[in-house]
Formats: sequence, C-alpha cells, structure tokens
Amino acid sequence: VGKTHLLMEILNIIKNEKKYELTSSTGLSAFNIGGKTLHNWAGIGLGELSEEICIKNITRNKQVKERWIKTELLIIDEISMI
Repeated sequence: VGKTHLLMEILNIIKNEKKYELTSSTGLSAFNIGGKTLHNWAGIGLGELSEEICIKNITRNKQVKERWIKTELLIIDEISMI
C-alpha cells in the first residue's frame, strides 16, 4: 500500500527541521526502512525487565540517555506488530 514510500517522503520534508529517530517493531522491518528496532533505540533489550530496571539501565547508559533526550520525533513503523 506504499506505507514505506510515504514515510520516506515525510522524512524528506522534515529531515532538516527535527531530530528524528526511525524505528520499527521487528529487526526485518527496521532494516527495510534503514532504522533500528524500537527496543534497541530505547535501550531496554527485549523489554522483559521491570519498568524500574529499564529506567535504571537507560539512565546509566550515556549513549541511550542522550538518544532519549535529543530525539524530537520518534517514528515507529509497523507498530501493530508489537
């Protein structure tokens, strides 16, 4: 239906306006759009740990913490697959 094509057109419009991150729910769909999995972006592994532990892991990892702070727009493709 052209979802990925539409997404790429939107990114062409906003690429110089916003700090965005492109994610998807599965590795294959993330690869297809040139992004990363939502869980990888978030720094939460498989997301099986408690909320408290996930937050501690995020705040202790400087790279992940900066990613959370600097991202103005988080794009999640294939969200229905989660």
